[in-house]
Amino acid sequence: MDTKEKYIKLKKDGKNVLTIFNELIENNSPMNSVVKLRELFPELTLIEAKEILILSETNYKDLDDYQKDLLNQLKNDIRFLRIALKAILFYARTLI
Repeated sequence: MDTKEKYIKLKKDGKNVLTIFNELIENNSPMNSVVKLRELFPELTLIEAKEILILSETNYKDLDDYQKDLLNQLKNDIRFLRIALKAILFYARTLI
């Protein structure tokens, strides 16, 4: 069973948790939506509620994929910043 299927089966008043979250986020910040979702579904852990946020707001298939990609993006950003810093320092030396 994939992650989305797991949450589709979790329902309240005939609506699945993903649908309810999408309704909550229309009028609330992501953080407030997570808090309200956990009030409606106290059995959800904070990690599960975060995963529902990620499933609703991105194209990732689960929280693990999102976090791995986030880490890779940070590594790429750090590499880019190092290269940019070297270029700035090189240019600054030519001005002295």
